[in-house]
Amino acid sequence: MEAARSLPWEGCTNIRDLGGRPLEAGGVTAFGVVLRGDNVRNLNKAGWRALVDYGVRRLVDLRWPEELDEDPGLDGPVEVAHVSLLGPHRPESRYVRFAALAAEVEDEAAFVRRLYGEYLEEFPDRFAAAVDAVACAPGPVLVHCTAGKDRTGIVAALVLRLVGVGIDAIAVDYALTDVQGLLRRGLADGMSDDEVRARRFLLSAPHAGMAQFLHDVEDRYGSAHAYLMRAGLDPAAARELKRRLAPGLA
Repeated sequence: MEAARSLPWEGCTNIRDLGGRPLEAGGVTAFGVVLRGDNVRNLNKAGWRALVDYGVRRLVDLRWPEELDEDPGLDGPVEVAHVSLLGPHRPESRYVRFAALAAEVEDEAAFVRRLYGEYLEEFPDRFAAAVDAVACAPGPVLVHCTAGKDRTGIVAALVLRLVGVGIDAIAVDYALTDVQGLLRRGLADGMSDDEVRARRFLLSAPHAGMAQFLHDVEDRYGSAHAYLMRAGLDPAAARELKRRLAPGLA
């Protein structure tokens, strides 16, 4: 099952099909409907051909506009829906925020739980827009950001929870993210101990952090569905996503 989920497309390290996830009501999510990944613009020709051959017809790109500047052009029947998920691009203030948060919490799980919860509160309309772009895709859709962990991880979690995948199963999927590759790219010589701590927390993908975050969503909003409705997601889009990703329950 894991081999079918993980897709070794050349140039990326974190592409997975969200099919095969167990539904709380019985059955599993459908393969070939929603995928998640790191920046697909890093795919080489063979990797891009694998994406097209897999049937992907829409990319939901969650990056800031400034991250798109050096992207190569696209070749093939794939459209792009760009949803800048986390507001304006302010890297200096973001890293100050990460360092302050890392100093307040005891471990990676607490860092992820707090950060993701704050993001939901700050950008509800953008999360609703991202899930809508997934739900209304003209065919198989791949959600990605740069590393395929935070922005992609939260949207993938909301999508899976919306269609009825259990919290533990979602956290298991999240923890499959290749954090070792992220750490190798994210740590640099000359960083202070505080900077290293913040960066390690930021580049972690702890099962417990995602699980606690999703329990917080249930406690604060009632459910992922309730959060997304409050954020502005069209109920018809939610039904379409359930029909496609959990067809036995639609």
